[in-house]
Amino acid sequence: MDPLEKQICSKIRLGDEKAYEYLFKGYYGSLCAYAMDLLKSKDQSEEIVQEILIHMWENRSNLDINTSLKAYLYRTVHNQCVNFLKHQSVIKNRAIKYVEEAKLSHAYDQSHSEELPNDQFFYDGFEEDILQTINMLPEQCGKIFRMSRYDGLRYEDISQKLNISVNTVKTQIRRALEKLRHTISLKISKSEEKAVHWL
Repeated sequence: MDPLEKQICSKIRLGDEKAYEYLFKGYYGSLCAYAMDLLKSKDQSEEIVQEILIHMWENRSNLDINTSLKAYLYRTVHNQCVNFLKHQSVIKNRAIKYVEEAKLSHAYDQSHSEELPNDQFFYDGFEEDILQTINMLPEQCGKIFRMSRYDGLRYEDISQKLNISVNTVKTQIRRALEKLRHTISLKISKSEEKAVHWL
């Protein structure tokens, strides 16, 4: 670590706000650009960089950097971006599972008697529609659904963690699945209408 970086770290450790402001302004833009290259999302990149820099300030008394400050910051951003991408991958894979579950619960049977072939059910943009639907659920409904499906918690565990009844948990998950079914049914119906239009 060069003398300037060492001085900045020392001052930040002692709570020097000007030193922290100097670090923030000096690295924020380039770190966001680096994260953007990895995530392809401006908002998510800025959020990750902000969280890292804020966490650095909040835990300044324990700041212990042996390598260069620049290398430390870039490596931290890189690791957080990789973790975020891994998490997103898990969510996408589970989204497929959730919608398959909705299908087995006759998400599509209400308007069609024959089982829908997989190649028709998983239409282009299907995963994105499911993720968007999950993200648009009411706050409590979405939280309960993610705890059940993403974290694998039982209804009883969710009930205890959120201090709500098991019946409330069941109701919210049922509403989430109904929303997923509705989204898929609409998308499939529109796809079929488009196909008929071009016949």
